[in-house]
Amino acid sequence: MTAEPDTPTDTDPVIRRHEIPADRQWHDLGLTVGARVVHVAAHTDTVALWVQTWPALGARTRQFRAYDTGEPLTGWERLTWRGSAATPDGQVVWHLMERVT
Repeated sequence: MTAEPDTPTDTDPVIRRHEIPADRQWHDLGLTVGARVVHVAAHTDTVALWVQTWPALGARTRQFRAYDTGEPLTGWERLTWRGSAATPDGQVVWHLMERVT
């Protein structure tokens, strides 16, 4: 028997929300294999990211960091941009980077 198109299965992707502090430090997130960032939003001192994941797949640790506009991207060769967002007051734009190893 096949599932109806609207019936979720344990192999369907889901979108989950995560937050990292905007503190100029690297932060580990355990994400499923193949997970991808689909949206980024900034708060005063945190950056939220929404990630499409596949719960049935194994997890691995990935590293993220928020950079302020104009801040040097040290180690840029291993960084991948995942999104940018302004704080609610518009005073700061945080740029979410992932360190790719």
